[in-house]
This record gives sequence, C-alpha cells and structure tokens, in this order.
Amino acid sequence: MLKPGGRFYLFDIVFPSRETHLPQKIDEWIATIETMADARLAEEAVVHARDEFSTYDWIMEGILTRSGFDIDAAEYGQGFQAVYVCTKR
Repeated sequence: MLKPGGRFYLFDIVFPSRETHLPQKIDEWIATIETMADARLAEEAVVHARDEFSTYDWIMEGILTRSGFDIDAAEYGQGFQAVYVCTKR
C-alpha cells in the first residue's frame, strides 16, 4: 500500500507486443535459458510464455494504471527484462 505520491519500482519479465518476430525471439530466449540454466527452467519459461498472458506489456501497463499508478518510466531490455517506475495517484 502506498500513499498518493509514493513510488513503485517493478522489475519483471515482460514481452513487448510491438516487437517484430516476437515468437522467434521468445524461442531464442527459451533456448538461452536452457543453455545457461537447465531444461527444467526452460520448460517453466515455455509455460510462462504460453499461459501467463499478464506478462505482455499492454496488459502489465493496464494493470499498473488501473491500480492507480502513473507510469513515469518503462524500459524494456534484453531477455525481456522490463523496469517500470510508477507514482501512486
């Protein structure tokens, strides 16, 4: 719970819906996980990408704004890592 004006920082995996060739890039991301970690973690990433639609940018941003936040900054990096800095309305 934040007071109005409070700051919220979120770091998570978020898929950018405007990314060209997104399915191919997700496959590459999963292959990297399998190489760097193991098959079990890669399978969890498959389930995450296939079933957990809350991790797409337009859904995440909607959740934040409907929860009473203004998104001050949204940065999308390699490996679908996203950072949001928000202020509570």
